[in-house]
Amino acid sequence: MQATPLYYRLAMSLLKPLYQLKLASKTTLPNEKQQRFGQVFPKIHTRQPMIWCHAVSLGETNTAEPILRDLLSQGYALWVTNTTHTGYNRVEQLFAPEIAASKVYHSFVPVDSKAVIDKFLAHVQPVA
Repeated sequence: MQATPLYYRLAMSLLKPLYQLKLASKTTLPNEKQQRFGQVFPKIHTRQPMIWCHAVSLGETNTAEPILRDLLSQGYALWVTNTTHTGYNRVEQLFAPEIAASKVYHSFVPVDSKAVIDKFLAHVQPVA
């Protein structure tokens, strides 16, 4: 695996505090800030192999739904991340029974920081 370029790491280090300020100044959903910065994620209650799917928005969530349902039918658990509130809320609408049954988990996408992503991946342990 190739190392992340220094210029990108520096840019992310400089932009992270600005992003935190932006989140602090707007209305967020419960646990949104903690999920985005790797401080808290839903607990996992399954032994099924987990597939991580990132659907940025409402449209991508709707587009991915048939694929996600197919993966569920094959016995996978899913972790769906979203960037937008509308995408996040749509996952809750589409997969409410599967979330309740611990077959689908979801959170806001973690920020692009090695430490945060490493923490997320260690928690979710996706096979794909």
